[in-house]
Amino acid sequence: MMRAIRALVVVAAFWLAACAGEPMVRSDWDRTVDFVAYQSFGFPQHQGTDSSAYTSLETQRLRAAVRRELEGRGFVEVAADPDLLVDFRTRQTDRLRVINLPPVWSAYPYDPFWYPGGFYRPWYGAYSDVQAITEDVLTIDLIDPAERRIVWEGVATAQALQGGDPLASADLEATVRRIFLDFPVQPGGS
Repeated sequence: MMRAIRALVVVAAFWLAACAGEPMVRSDWDRTVDFVAYQSFGFPQHQGTDSSAYTSLETQRLRAAVRRELEGRGFVEVAADPDLLVDFRTRQTDRLRVINLPPVWSAYPYDPFWYPGGFYRPWYGAYSDVQAITEDVLTIDLIDPAERRIVWEGVATAQALQGGDPLASADLEATVRRIFLDFPVQPGGS
């Protein structure tokens, strides 16, 4: 019976590890805004990801990934007076994840406690696991500088991998691509 409990815990751990690989993505935008009216975009001098007077590698990677997504949707990058400003922020948050597994019950034709008149089962109790996890959060904002307000926001949240680069190039490109999947203007400028 203990072997079955251990097997269930191992399967649950592998399942949770597989789920942790893909970031959770959400986006929100002002539904009254006509995004087709915007033609150009630009980046502010100081990005939310830069804490110094210089442009970090993280900011450079984010700019390149966002540039590819917006240019693929028909927007043009300009240095002065863009229709949209693109800003991004990253942060790490700590939280607790509680996993509750039900009591282990085996299938009844092979259950040693099963008999034709019903079931006799000892109580094996539920299993709970509490994990402290760190999440990486990437937020991309599109700002209308004329109205000084955010018109679109995309957020990706993923479990931070221990010892891994939270914004590795390949992962970052895929994450930015997923964030822009719900963007109101689809690739090709439609």
